[in-house]
Amino acid sequence: MLRCRGANTLNGISFGLAEPDPAMDEARKDAVASARARAELLTGAAGVGLGRILSISENGGYAPPMPMYRMEAAADAAPVPVEGGEVGVTASVTITWEIAQ
Repeated sequence: MLRCRGANTLNGISFGLAEPDPAMDEARKDAVASARARAELLTGAAGVGLGRILSISENGGYAPPMPMYRMEAAADAAPVPVEGGEVGVTASVTITWEIAQ
């Protein structure tokens, strides 16, 4: 017999990385490289260059709201299969440069 104590609500499952820091660091590096490439494209098109960096900030993430289900609906639902897949990480940065003439 299976007994659960202290848990009467399950709002879903989520998957993540056991050690997310290396993947997040790589995503941050990619975000900075992407920001620089975009800034170089824009300043080149405008006939100016990039100066020194004035500020860098990492933008916060977004967690979507968790849906709430009625217990009756959950009791009638068929089991949901869990299949293998991918876990992704994202990073977003905002960088402000001086414009060099």
